[in-house]
Amino acid sequence: MLPLVTDCERAAQFLLDSVGCDDYPVCPFDLADAWGFDLVYSHGRSWTAGNIIFVERAAPHRMRWDICHEMGHCIADHLGMDARDEMVANLIAAATLLPRKHLTREIERTNWSFPDLTRLFQVSWEVLARRIIHLESAVITIVDNGDVRWRGKTPWADLPTWTDTLQEWERILLERAARDSKHLAAGNLVTAYSLPSQAWHRVFLVAEAQAWAWRTASLSA
Repeated sequence: MLPLVTDCERAAQFLLDSVGCDDYPVCPFDLADAWGFDLVYSHGRSWTAGNIIFVERAAPHRMRWDICHEMGHCIADHLGMDARDEMVANLIAAATLLPRKHLTREIERTNWSFPDLTRLFQVSWEVLARRIIHLESAVITIVDNGDVRWRGKTPWADLPTWTDTLQEWERILLERAARDSKHLAAGNLVTAYSLPSQAWHRVFLVAEAQAWAWRTASLSA
């Protein structure tokens, strides 16, 4: 695990331990209250001023994220970290909403099921994807309306054939999932999740790193 990720893991655990929270889904409203923050609804964005966290009215998972993100800045400052760094706040927020010991257990129990994991922890699909990349050995790609929006792999995953460009088998699976608006499994621990909406059609391709490497090698031979 990268040093910054490790430090943010510890900061998130400090926050959870400080209020005796060892369950999930984590309640950001309770965390904020325990640390003496007042929550005020705002319009347009979320920010913190003194002991007030201004939270944009949005979908529940977005509000949960915004509160933990703002608290991430505050916890970073309390622990002497770079409180202005947005990545630090994001990593602390992700580790708070998706505690390591609970998430790793549920990943194994659900066999990497994103629908189950997002429901259990009450987070968005993208927050879960970015958290897993820093926790488990994985390759995850997010595609919006046919265009790659984000693609990442676990930094310490040993993938000799890795490239930012989609493999042919990935492209085919993504296109099939988008066309059929279905979740498609391509063998064990490789799944394309189709999430159509009125605004766009999003597809997540989630693969355990070794499953990705095996499939890439076997189909390239």
